[in-house]
Amino acid sequence: MSVVPESQPPAAGLAPRGILAPGDQVRWMGSHYGVSALSGTTAHLEPASGGAAPAVSVPIQFLAAAGDFAVLDRSGRPVSAEPLPNWSMLEGVSAECAHEARMWRRHVIEVDTGLLPEVPEGSRPREGYDPELFTLVERYERKAAELQAVLGWKVSWKTVQRKRLAFLREDIWGLIDKRRTRQTTVNGRTDARVVDLLLALQERQAKEEAATDARTLFKNLRRTARARLGPGVKVPADPTLYALLKRLGIDALQLRDPTRRRKDRLNRPAPPFAVTTATAPGELVQIDSTALDVKVLGDDGRPTQVELTAAIDVFTRSIIAAVLRPKTAGRRKTRQQTRALLSTGTSKGRATKAVDASLLLALCMVPAPMRPGFDGAASAARSDLPYEELLEVDARMEHAAARPVIMPETIVIDHGTVFTGQTFFDACSYLGISVRPARKRTPTDKAIVERTFASIKSLFSQHVNSYTGRDFSRRGKEIDPDRLWTLQELDNLLQEWIAVGWQARPHEELRSPYEPNLPPLTPNQMYAAGVQAAGYLPIPLGFADYLQLLPTAWVGVRDDGIRFKNRTYDNFKGELEEVRNTPSGLKGKKRDGWELRYNPYTPEQVWLRDHRSGEWITAGLQAPAPDRRPVDTAPVGLGHRGVRGARRPPHAGRSHRAGPGRPAGAGGTGSGRPGCGERARRLRARAGAGWRVGAVR
Repeated sequence: MSVVPESQPPAAGLAPRGILAPGDQVRWMGSHYGVSALSGTTAHLEPASGGAAPAVSVPIQFLAAAGDFAVLDRSGRPVSAEPLPNWSMLEGVSAECAHEARMWRRHVIEVDTGLLPEVPEGSRPREGYDPELFTLVERYERKAAELQAVLGWKVSWKTVQRKRLAFLREDIWGLIDKRRTRQTTVNGRTDARVVDLLLALQERQAKEEAATDARTLFKNLRRTARARLGPGVKVPADPTLYALLKRLGIDALQLRDPTRRRKDRLNRPAPPFAVTTATAPGELVQIDSTALDVKVLGDDGRPTQVELTAAIDVFTRSIIAAVLRPKTAGRRKTRQQTRALLSTGTSKGRATKAVDASLLLALCMVPAPMRPGFDGAASAARSDLPYEELLEVDARMEHAAARPVIMPETIVIDHGTVFTGQTFFDACSYLGISVRPARKRTPTDKAIVERTFASIKSLFSQHVNSYTGRDFSRRGKEIDPDRLWTLQELDNLLQEWIAVGWQARPHEELRSPYEPNLPPLTPNQMYAAGVQAAGYLPIPLGFADYLQLLPTAWVGVRDDGIRFKNRTYDNFKGELEEVRNTPSGLKGKKRDGWELRYNPYTPEQVWLRDHRSGEWITAGLQAPAPDRRPVDTAPVGLGHRGVRGARRPPHAGRSHRAGPGRPAGAGGTGSGRPGCGERARRLRARAGAGWRVGAVR
């Protein structure tokens, strides 16, 4: 048996809450006992004077579990312990309000019992608070006068009475000033019927062809409210209605947006929103197209817009493929050419086609090659991808960029003509890919790819010098009209940024829900983790299957090779000799041409198919002759007068390069016709200006 040390306070007959001390009197099993000693968790009880019960030793858990157990005071009556205040009710209120409620609790307890809480046993009530000598009203008046004199609170005895009664009903919550906890509603003080009417008018206005502003909406609201709700219903002033629109999530400036944009916002589904999830790489892939908000130098030498088509893997948030396609506008007037660089309207003409969607599938399933000029950090060998395992499956990973190879199982598309064509569905059927169309005009069905497009524009597009923004309010102060990237150069920048800037960037959605304090993963890290969890490695698409998904052209083979898109290709092993200057025999639109497959983003080589044997012949790009000028990516179509800020080049009026046996600056074209030399000089001068516009280094 352990003995209580002498340093402990002597038994007071009433131990603090939750503590049983030697000397306390208890009631247990119908008898009264005194606690003689404590040994660990065992209480040694001695019968009270005059009691017939024997001395016992009882574990404290059995002692407290008895139905009649109670701690007795000196008079032998059970001690009624005060309930613990529910301090959790003070959570969510301001610190000042909680402090005031605690102070009121002390005062109302003193008014009710005559003693402040937590006073020593045997204390006497202060003057004016003894319940046996003073009435409740006298104690109310005494406490109100004390609060006014000491704390400076302007309270009456009725306020003290109200606080005491509220404390008896609701405990600590009754002492809180409810005005400080009042939550403002979305409607504020506006009549709910007026709010419903405002939303109905806004929805009807969004469907109308002619856009109206907020003032017209408010005018219609007042007119309709007077007719339907009567003159007794008050419609707030315009500033209050503007604030109400903001709380309702309606931007007043967007009320004048184009009809299509207003209808898109109207088709936004109502909350709650579901979370799009996937459990393995490739299980769900979303594909869509968007304008990149960047001007490039088009094929016709004019500034044009670019459209991006991308495939996003939901599980890893990886951009597994991206295809750029320019929009070639029709003929513009001379005055409109000057505004071409600043125009943000959608250009009419060629954009993404069904063959580009098929090309996107092909790019998803083969390693992305390291292109000339890529930074070393873009290599797959220096990334978080499982490089060694992927290299064993496909040797092409040795020179691949840091972009995962993912085989889609299900693809979510919209109802654009690019993806609803038979070409795309045939390619997906051939590869065993399920296609799941989204609902019409419901971009939230593929919200991940839509949000990724916004990230691409904010992280990549706005850093390009020819960035135009979605509209004038989202554009930089100036753009450099003299410097335009070609489509090939912009695609190189985009592909390098995907490998370095996106795949290696931590993504907030790639955070473990079970370990929220851990840092988020990058798409490449998520891919590596997903491959380990799935237990398989994707087998990249074979060479023949890859060629079947590339765009097709029908060409002839001449003596100098294959002439395609102002480039000349030839096979240096002589494999084209059997088809050179030979018609294929395929009629119709093919017109005796041979089937040619090409990747528009890697023009170094093309593949020609001999349908007689079924074999593919690789043809490489021929380098220009040393005495020839390189192919100009910005032809004559854009002169120094067609670009804002462009100056006449210093070599204008002279030939660009002196020919063999001719002095520099000699004019003429060798035709002998009068006036041809002057015309050639003008064309070369304009071409020189165009070359300076397109050549950005």
